[in-house]
Amino acid sequence: MGPKKKRKQWVTRLGIVVSAFLLSSLAVAWTFISPTHFFLLNKGPMTAGHEALACTSCHDYAPGSTRQQFQAIVASWMGMRNDEVDFALRPPQNSDCVDCHDRANDRHPVHRFKEPRFLQSLEVVDARSCMGCHTEHSGARVSNNGEYCVACHKDMTIKKDPITPPHIDLAHQGRWESCLQCHDFHNNHKYRAPKDFSERIDLTTVKNYLRDMENPYGAEKVVKAKKER
Repeated sequence: MGPKKKRKQWVTRLGIVVSAFLLSSLAVAWTFISPTHFFLLNKGPMTAGHEALACTSCHDYAPGSTRQQFQAIVASWMGMRNDEVDFALRPPQNSDCVDCHDRANDRHPVHRFKEPRFLQSLEVVDARSCMGCHTEHSGARVSNNGEYCVACHKDMTIKKDPITPPHIDLAHQGRWESCLQCHDFHNNHKYRAPKDFSERIDLTTVKNYLRDMENPYGAEKVVKAKKER
């Protein structure tokens, strides 16, 4: 067999390998970008109440065509661009959460924490984003330990403190785990904070609630979440 024929065979084999690789890559890509296969992108269990939601209920489609997304990802790998590239679906934004959880009575709306006075607090917890506390697919209602109140309230002063012992004493003692034993963070349940510290909710019950178990603040809500966006 001559050198030309051997070279032609190697080129043919290489072409077959490259074609097979491209076809398999397209098949994998189609598996992920097809709406019927989005469940394969699920990183873990849904938060309580979200089990029936489709991926596109919270995730919008990433900008650009599939080809453009692939090109951008490759460019990122090669160091030709610094920004992150979303593939198929983009992460949820605050607006996606508020579409279903819009509450006029919210004590801690995310837009408030964009004010400059909260810059130091954001080093403790990024309250500008719903995802600062609520990370979907984590199997928990709240993704931190629930002691984030220290971020804004460590220097609190209350002229007529309604509880015993007073809030300022609890703050000085570092009892930040006790905040959720008396207070509904978003103020969205028909629940009244106790006047006496001894009447607080059991700490284990609160921690179980943060992990997606029974709600200790009462089943009735002031504003119910929409069932779909």
